Amino acid sequence: YVALRLVHNLGKQMQALISDGRSIACIGVDDVVVITHRDSDAFVHDDSINDPDSTLGDSRMDPQFLFLNDHLIFDLDDDDGTTLIVDRALTKTKAKHVFMSPELSESLQAQQAQLNFKTIYYSVAQLVIYFLLNVDRIPDDDDIAYLNPIKNTKLYWFLLRCLNPVPAQRKYIYI
Repeated sequence: YVALRLVHNLGKQMQALISDGRSIACIGVDDVVVITHRDSDAFVHDDSINDPDSTLGDSRMDPQFLFLNDHLIFDLDDDDGTTLIVDRALTKTKAKHVFMSPELSESLQAQQAQLNFKTIYYSVAQLVIYFLLNVDRIPDDDDIAYLNPIKNTKLYWFLLRCLNPVPAQRKYIYI
């Protein structure tokens, strides 16, 4: 369930950025914070949590994930809105585990790279796999045996859509 919350929260943030003409190039473990709400939190009023008529429901108790690294956010090309323009500033990220798509990794030597904005979908999938299955790096070959513990689940199919080797064909859809 927490993996789905991560997918949902990051998806909403990516959607907001894209509508503003920007996108995230990649994501690392240190770039995401987890906000939890507990009964002991100073900002939670106990009556509203236990109130059956509350419109917030149990979702108020769910963890929230927030992307916080503005150094990994770049502009989209104004012409088509799908091209992410990444400059060398990306190489200065300090995250311990930065998950990059193959096309982003290959373009790091260039002064500036133009990539499909869906490059972030690959990175988010890697982050979910890291948290859920403790897999550091996705193998270069087509072997997806590391996904066997979640095989044929909705999350499994979501991850495969995000890991599509063709960036323009990646989809951030959980169904």
